Formats: sequence, structure tokens, C-alpha cells
Amino acid sequence: AFGKGPWETKWKTGCVGFVGNNELAFVNKDTAQAGTMIHEAVHRYSDLGSSGVIYLSQPLNEGITEYFTQKVCAGVGIDGPDRGVYVPNYQCAAKLAKLVGEATLATSFFKGPANVLKDAYISKKGKKSGEENWTKFIDYTKEDKWTEAALLL
Repeated sequence: AFGKGPWETKWKTGCVGFVGNNELAFVNKDTAQAGTMIHEAVHRYSDLGSSGVIYLSQPLNEGITEYFTQKVCAGVGIDGPDRGVYVPNYQCAAKLAKLVGEATLATSFFKGPANVLKDAYISKKGKKSGEENWTKFIDYTKEDKWTEAALLL
């Protein structure tokens, strides 16, 4: 029904779920875990606008999405505490939540803008080193260098 494009391409690469450009969540019923629906719903309720975390760093966006997914999954008793997806992304996001506070992480992620997160990071780290390290942190997350990124938290 959806024809060629993201739907067909993503399934061929092993993707089990995604939020499309039209902001609809798609889940592969044959391969997804129960938590996949929650993960995609968390994406859907995040700030998908141009000032959202998704445009700051897609890999970090996945980590923060998984951070809140695991909270929901734990609350309803599905998929266990570690779903086994986006593990280093999640671990980094959890460390970021401890640094800036979960409420700040949630506000930035769900309501936007991503600069709320940046400002909180700089506030915790100090202006000079915070500004320098924030840029490095984001760059490391974009490159999937999670060990390096976590050292800046």
C-alpha cells in the first residue's frame, strides 16, 4: 500500500520501526518487540521540529528516545530493563540525564528546543569548558563515539 520508498527500504535493511516524514509511526509486526511500539511512540511525541534533539544528533536522539522508552516499559512490565537496542546511546543519555536532570532532558526532548539541553549542560560544566565540550560531545555522538562522549558528562 505504501509503494517504494522509506517503508520498503527500511524493512530490507532490518529496521523494525521508524517514524516517517509524515510523523506516522511504522512497526514491523513480524520482527518488533512490544517495546518497539513504545519507542516509536516516544519519537512521535518528541519535538520533531527543526529545533529538536533529532536535528542536533540523530544517534543521541535515539539514546534519549530509548531512555524514556525504558522508563515506560519498566512501568508497564514489558521488555525488561534493557531491551538490547541502542545500548551505548541509551547509556550516554542516562548519564546526560543525571548531569542535567531528568526534567530538563524531558523538557528539551519533548517540548524543545534542544538548546534547553545545551544551556543546562553549559550551566553544569561552566561557561568556557561547557561550550567547548558541548560541541565535542555532540560531534562524538554523531560519530557513535560513545566512550568519548560519556567522558564529557
